[in-house]
Formats: sequence, C-alpha cells, structure tokens
Amino acid sequence: MWRSRRWRRAISRPSSSSADALPSTFGGLKLAALLSVNGAVVAEFISSTTGIGRVLQEAAGNVDLVRMFVAIGYLSAFGLLFFLLMDVLERLLIPWHVSRREAIVAPAGGA
Repeated sequence: MWRSRRWRRAISRPSSSSADALPSTFGGLKLAALLSVNGAVVAEFISSTTGIGRVLQEAAGNVDLVRMFVAIGYLSAFGLLFFLLMDVLERLLIPWHVSRREAIVAPAGGA
C-alpha cells in the first residue's frame, strides 16, 4: 500500500516533464474511450454473429426501429460510461491541474 501512495504522490506533483504531459494524455484517453466503442461496433458489423453491432445491423435490415434505437442507446451509454471512467481517473491522478481547481472569486468591494 505504501508503494501506491508514493506512486500517486509522484504523479500528483508536477515536478517532471512526464507529469506535465498527463493532462494531454488523459484528453487522448477520453477521446479513445469514446472511439473504442465505435471501433467495436464496426468490428461486429464486419465479422460477428453476436453483439450490439450485429443487433443494430439486423434491426436496420428488418426496419425494427425500436430495437435499433435501443441498441443505439446502449452504445451511447457504454461510450459515456467509458468517458466518465477516464474523467474519474483524471480527477484522482492529476488534482493539481488547472482544469480541476475551484474558481477563486474575489470578494465584492475589492478588498
């Protein structure tokens, strides 16, 4: 357990160039999380006999709109879930980044 604390402490302080690259890395991971769902569906279109992509393809062929929109809803939920997972990881690993700081509002009156 001590090792994980040391590792997190090393990442949470922007003392090296690798720590400075973490915000961009997590931006890429968020984008990859969304696009990976699309890639899985395209792979299921091409060569699968089961899966959400196959259900979507069959529903489109049979003009079954309800099944098609349910499949699209599932795909949207999976993409959102993966995106939120990356966002939680970003909040845990780089709390020092400017996008995670609370806005500091000056008090009224200029004091």
